[in-house]
Amino acid sequence: GAGLGKTPIIAAETGKFSLSGGIEIDEELVQEGNRNFLKVNKSKKDKNLFLVQGNVESPGDIENLMSTIKGLGINPGTATLFIFNKNSYGPEVLKNSLIQIEKHFSSIVYLYQNPIHHYVLTSMNYIEFGQDSKSFTAHKNYKYRLFFKHVYAKE
Repeated sequence: GAGLGKTPIIAAETGKFSLSGGIEIDEELVQEGNRNFLKVNKSKKDKNLFLVQGNVESPGDIENLMSTIKGLGINPGTATLFIFNKNSYGPEVLKNSLIQIEKHFSSIVYLYQNPIHHYVLTSMNYIEFGQDSKSFTAHKNYKYRLFFKHVYAKE
């Protein structure tokens, strides 16, 4: 869940992404997150921020997310999706959410903070290409792993 929109705001402020947004199941958090987007967008500079309400496991909610992304000028079929997960899901939700998103994106980078269910990604053919250098006793907010999955076009 994207919560109050903090992660999309930080991503937008880097200037490295064409679009920054998220999906959040709690309607009140979505409303407050959208208010936060208005606060940071006072410069009238379009940061391409969005937040939609939905469940990451619901095909209909993922279709709504895709409609929003397409409406903001991004073609999921040719874009790379960057996902940030602060371990807010159990293994089944993680797997189901990836199954849903892979129907739309063939190129995904996954930053997994506090990655206790990282085996789900590797079992789904994600390649781990980076991780923190902290000891195993470090606080969970300092632990992360980076994964990548790309389905290459058949020639």
